[in-house]
Amino acid sequence: MTLSIGFIIPLISVLFFFLLYKKLNNPSVIDIAWGINVFLPVSWYLSQYYSTTSTISIVFCLLAMLWGLRLTSHIGYRNLTEEVDGRYHEFERKWKEQDSNYKNPDRNYLQFFLIQSTMSFMLSLPFYFALKNPLPSSSILWTIFALIFIALVFEAIADYQLLSFKRSKVKTSRVCKTGLWRYSRHPNYFFEISIWVLVAVVSLWLPWGFVFIGLPLMIGFFILNVTGIPAAEAQAISTRGQEYKDYVEQTSSIIPWFPKKL
Repeated sequence: MTLSIGFIIPLISVLFFFLLYKKLNNPSVIDIAWGINVFLPVSWYLSQYYSTTSTISIVFCLLAMLWGLRLTSHIGYRNLTEEVDGRYHEFERKWKEQDSNYKNPDRNYLQFFLIQSTMSFMLSLPFYFALKNPLPSSSILWTIFALIFIALVFEAIADYQLLSFKRSKVKTSRVCKTGLWRYSRHPNYFFEISIWVLVAVVSLWLPWGFVFIGLPLMIGFFILNVTGIPAAEAQAISTRGQEYKDYVEQTSSIIPWFPKKL
């Protein structure tokens, strides 16, 4: 029953956000659900196992909840105070190319939202099993937790730097190339993937935990090939032209590294 409710929670959430998309005509709202759809199931699992699990398992869950709250608050503030994320214009352009009878994006978006619901549930699973099969107290695990927290902090810094750049009234460039964005075109995605790699490593302490190695692979696949970098960069090139193309030539795609000199 606990796990079934953990599946239903993000499903109800994405249906709510689908209705919100219809009302606002802004599909970007679904991005808000990413964090909350992990936060809510993990909170539910924790409420069920709090008295019977280990302290280290509770801390593991609190890290997931911190990740979810931070991501939701950042994306919520950004997406509800800006125009539709350009990635979604790119999605609709591709859907039109692929389907000659394409008229309305609602069906595509509903499928997209439901896929996100399933993925969110999958991301919550390591924390459910860590509560049900308590993690052992281990200096190695505490070290990994510290690395997860550091990755969370740097992801937040990257998001803040980009948001500050976009909202700055004084710009010498249309492309953010300062701070972490000088060393990676997508530092926020780098730290996001890093977090889930570390979660998968923690899961190795659980029975059959090796199956969760698939989670960072799933996240990485979507970021690198579907909803993340391809759509974001296609939109950036179409709006910022040669300046962004030069940025692509100079700067590592995702892994932070020193920029090239052209």
